[in-house]
Amino acid sequence: MMHTMHIEAKDRPATLERLLRVTRHRGFAVREMQMNASAERDSVTISVTVASDRPISLLQGQLSKLVDVASVNIEAQSQPLSITA
Repeated sequence: MMHTMHIEAKDRPATLERLLRVTRHRGFAVREMQMNASAERDSVTISVTVASDRPISLLQGQLSKLVDVASVNIEAQSQPLSITA
């Protein structure tokens, strides 16, 4: 199952690395990602689409515990496209 998350976090050198490490350790694969930095607010907005059979609430809870993360919101759930012969 695919999920899209929107993450607000502080703009620190290791923030993205921590987010990706937690995502991988929790068994989610990144399928799409976009990041925008705001120098005025010293923050980043990250939109990431992940795939896994695990519940997205597991990843949301773990990412929310990271010190630089302000919020983690789930946008939508969708099934991956499948091609059959």
